[in-house]
Amino acid sequence: SEKELMAMLQKLLAQRFSLSVRRETKDMPVYLLQPGKGGPKVHHTKDTTAPVMFRVFQRHQITSGNAPLEHLTEALSWILGRPVIDHTGLTGVFDYKLEWAPDDLQLRSDESPVQTEGSLPSLGSALQEVMGLRMVSQRGPVETISIERAEKPVEN
Repeated sequence: SEKELMAMLQKLLAQRFSLSVRRETKDMPVYLLQPGKGGPKVHHTKDTTAPVMFRVFQRHQITSGNAPLEHLTEALSWILGRPVIDHTGLTGVFDYKLEWAPDDLQLRSDESPVQTEGSLPSLGSALQEVMGLRMVSQRGPVETISIERAEKPVEN
């Protein structure tokens, strides 16, 4: 499982690089992903036996097939440069396609420059129109990891 793989990787890094980290929770700016006006519109996947498909295209389009909302919150965190926390209460896997015009909320990228003209909605509007969700900016607890010590790798 992914959890077991992460534990193995942490053990390897600790042994090989004498890596020592400190985990702590800090109060930082976050976005909460919540049901929007009228409630969620996103639909569960009809064929849950299909393979998971999740794709981010040039930081202005997300296509999902048979994927949990965790994939969306991780992608939005990367695109927006701050944690996005799922407060929708939705479980299961979903199919959807989001497409938006990059705006000032996103981290700057040559891959997806800010657009001021065109027919595509903003990210917030796309989330509301397609999925019936909204993002609310506020402060919240975020787990951080600080490296306390790391050394050159030891011999095999």
